[in-house]
Amino acid sequence: MLENWRKGEKIILTKNPHYWQPGKPYIDKVEFYIEPEDNTRMLKIQNGELDIAANVPFNMIQSLKKNKDLDVVIADVLRSDFILLNTTKKPFDDIRVRHALNYAVDKQQIIDTILFGMGKVAKSTLPIMKYYNHDIQTYEVDLEKAKALLKEAGYDKGFTATLLVVSGQPVANQTSVVVQDAYRKLGIDVKISLLEGGTHWETTKSGKYDMALSYCTSDTIDPDQIVGFTMLTPGRANSYHTQFKNERINELFVKGRALSDGPEREAIYKEIQKLHYDDAPFVFLFHTPAVYAIRSNVKDFVLCATSNYRLEDVKIE
Repeated sequence: MLENWRKGEKIILTKNPHYWQPGKPYIDKVEFYIEPEDNTRMLKIQNGELDIAANVPFNMIQSLKKNKDLDVVIADVLRSDFILLNTTKKPFDDIRVRHALNYAVDKQQIIDTILFGMGKVAKSTLPIMKYYNHDIQTYEVDLEKAKALLKEAGYDKGFTATLLVVSGQPVANQTSVVVQDAYRKLGIDVKISLLEGGTHWETTKSGKYDMALSYCTSDTIDPDQIVGFTMLTPGRANSYHTQFKNERINELFVKGRALSDGPEREAIYKEIQKLHYDDAPFVFLFHTPAVYAIRSNVKDFVLCATSNYRLEDVKIE
């Protein structure tokens, strides 16, 4: 039950004596603290001020593993990271430019250097989940092909664009610099604009942007939600604010959600992913796990694939 909530600071929940499972939850109170600074959060978990810390920085995983009082949990979750391309604006309305932008970025380098190997190259905005199309061939790094595509599209001298990035997120900030450097080699001048999370969302939603570094997660284990959110226009988010539209994808989406699980539905979702990947309204980057640090006296804390968790089974010993 909600005991206290201070926006942007903390939330306190207390045990519900009328919970439908007798005897649960096992703990009397849970306090959630909002601590955006990675170093502060990691110091607090190491000092015993916290029982669980979310969003462990990838560069701190190995050092935390050496702490005998901590368990580091690396959980595969349904998440994809990418760059939104506003397909209503030039030059992003040109598929050749969008392909060039995909060929220019070394996704594996980002995974190796920024994520410390904790990730997989993305072939879709769909996270690695049911009906994920593993047969799609990735956009391998090919600067010559990227330059040729830009020349064919009339942008052999490059262009200028602004990349929106949520501030205060180290992985996003570092990734944006790598992307900026990659595009510089094509003569593309990318200006990085750091925005607060809410402003970033409202700006992309309004369509007043060029490119935006973003990500999505799934609240369900079925692909319908994310496909509808990131690949469909019109839809709930107009292909996640890229305004990209492919009539064949729209038709397949309607057909797929009317079918029961099985080979026919699987084939539809795989075709949708391939069509979307080929049209490239996003720069597909990587899939990352969620990393939590948990004090060893905390038992039965389980992170779900949907990135959330339940606490009725958690015990403190």
